[in-house]
Amino acid sequence: MPCLHFGSIFMERCLDAFPASSFGRVRNRHVFAGVLAFDKWTANTRRRQAVFVRGPDKSCEAEFIASGACFNCGAWNFAANPPDGAFLPYLSYLKIRGWEAFEPWLTRIETLPESLLFRLAA
Repeated sequence: MPCLHFGSIFMERCLDAFPASSFGRVRNRHVFAGVLAFDKWTANTRRRQAVFVRGPDKSCEAEFIASGACFNCGAWNFAANPPDGAFLPYLSYLKIRGWEAFEPWLTRIETLPESLLFRLAA
């Protein structure tokens, strides 16, 4: 439901609805693969949300929000097949053709120091 939320006053150049036909104007399309890797790693059970920040030209950049459904909405378990976790439209994943599309994010996830993970969990 559209209404003011925390931080809304800072979002004057943002769009929360973005037509799939304009997806080619998104400058950071490569980041969608990284966000998908993060969402699968953290068992995000809700559809990923994004806002699109308009640039000085007709391009824009996606900013990803709402990670509250990670770890199965705080239940701290991992559903075998989470219901969603992906951003729609699926057009954002058309260029993904293999594991290499998920780099450098998979390597970053694999090499996170255990001490950092425990600090984040606390």
